[in-house]
Amino acid sequence: MSDAGTGTGDGELALLVGGVRTALLRHSGAVSEPVAQEILDLVPAAAVRSATRPSARAVSPDIVEGVHCRLPSGTGRRVEGVGTVVSRAVIAGGRIAQASSRALVVPAAGTRRRGWAAYLARRGVIERIGRGSADDLSAGFLGPRRPGTIDLDAVAGRLLDRVQAAPALDGAVPLRAARTRFRFVIDLADRAETVTPAPPRFSLDDDNVRTLILDAPRGGPEALVTLCEDIACHDWLLTVVQGLVDTLDEAPGRVDRMARMARVSPAIEQLLHLWMPCAHLEPDLRWVWSALEGRPGFSRQWASIVDRIRNEQMGSILRAVTGDGWRNGSGAAAD
Repeated sequence: MSDAGTGTGDGELALLVGGVRTALLRHSGAVSEPVAQEILDLVPAAAVRSATRPSARAVSPDIVEGVHCRLPSGTGRRVEGVGTVVSRAVIAGGRIAQASSRALVVPAAGTRRRGWAAYLARRGVIERIGRGSADDLSAGFLGPRRPGTIDLDAVAGRLLDRVQAAPALDGAVPLRAARTRFRFVIDLADRAETVTPAPPRFSLDDDNVRTLILDAPRGGPEALVTLCEDIACHDWLLTVVQGLVDTLDEAPGRVDRMARMARVSPAIEQLLHLWMPCAHLEPDLRWVWSALEGRPGFSRQWASIVDRIRNEQMGSILRAVTGDGWRNGSGAAAD
């Protein structure tokens, strides 16, 4: 089988859609590279890819599933699709588990459905049967899910469940961290070389759901999914650590400062060093991260969070050394 390219030949439709689920790996500490490879050995006779620099990252073999389904449509039009969905799992830094599912939606080669061999030969491609523009399908994939339509986010969720249930994991987690859902719609339609892609549009839809809309005339599906996994991973880090830091704002009279810092300590030990945007991206796609650093400003927010943690640590150390507020954080000397 071969991976799909970035064009469709007629310039009408080339829409990469998918979802990424991200969570804390259900283990008491970071797993080693051999253990990560064991967990991600999900396809017989296929190799797990791994890298240790500049940061540890292991990627499972692609899992390919054939589908004949309805595609979401913003207008509610009945649009069918036939082809394959590609899913994979990732362990980042030995600590963060991810699963992604994707498909490149393109026009069908003809009006008749072909044999499965023709679709299986195009890994990660769903051919649209019937009418349905890129805008209509984008609205459908990003809108409320309609019953009976394909749900790539759910496919990714099931794969993440499978990873989290691996026998190599002890199931003990040092901190509570919710899963996040990251949806993406990337328009790969051919454009003139002089046309500048629109800036990426990133949104926080609710506490745990994020969306990326992107025009990307360059980059194959796998490289673009790596980009989405990277953004989803760092958004998850921000979400989890910001939530822990927010607990530091509780009234000092209710929880002493040392106890508040104890809540944040697992994140300091296991998560802070994992911040490394673009570590595994293709150079042609780093402009997306550069745009996101302008708005919403991922690294600025991360730097603010880290500064807050360090300031709180220093304050706790000084209070412990001077005996000021050790017990109740109220400013009174300890007994």
